[in-house]
Amino acid sequence: MVFFSNKGQTGVVTAVIMAGIIISGVTAALTWGIPLLEKEQDVREVEETVDMMLELADEIETVAERGGSRTFDVDFERGSLVFDEEANSIDFAVTTNAAFVTTSEWVPLNARDVRGIDIVGEGDSYGVAGRDRAGVVLGITDLRGEEYNTRLMIDFRELNDLETDRGYQIDLSVSGEDVLSSGSHTFYVEYEGEEVDGSSKRGGPLEKQTVSITVG
Repeated sequence: MVFFSNKGQTGVVTAVIMAGIIISGVTAALTWGIPLLEKEQDVREVEETVDMMLELADEIETVAERGGSRTFDVDFERGSLVFDEEANSIDFAVTTNAAFVTTSEWVPLNARDVRGIDIVGEGDSYGVAGRDRAGVVLGITDLRGEEYNTRLMIDFRELNDLETDRGYQIDLSVSGEDVLSSGSHTFYVEYEGEEVDGSSKRGGPLEKQTVSITVG
């Protein structure tokens, strides 16, 4: 009687099982890993945009305070940037698979409060000159289905001197396109001067400091 060894057959079965495990592992990694990587990339993009808006607010405030002019370059892969002279603000919106600002209400990202900002219902109030930021960067996120719509806004509020009641406010003036899509853009930021225009919210004169932004 001849007995045949089953070692080779066992090896084949083991190889098939291992191949199935590897394929399942790769499939699971692709199923869970790719969306996770996409979300991480989306978060990085929004973080970079937040940095861009913070830096832009700083540049405009610096020009309003010191005069002169500056060139500012921006680059974003998705979303749109809108200059709104009437609202005296700059608004950025982008839709992603992940949220950076996890709130359904506007929150300040570079200031302690939102006094004097219309969009949050504090338009009748004011910031304090010498203490508060003139350009407040705000963030909000709106969940739409499985995507997040993130908005970032720079709002230039009125600041009042508590001793003299004099008010100060940066007044934006935009030349060129006021709605920008993704890509690289250059802003020429220049101080145009100041003038008294109306009364402050404390009853003193309101000084408007005009800063022009030319979009290249």
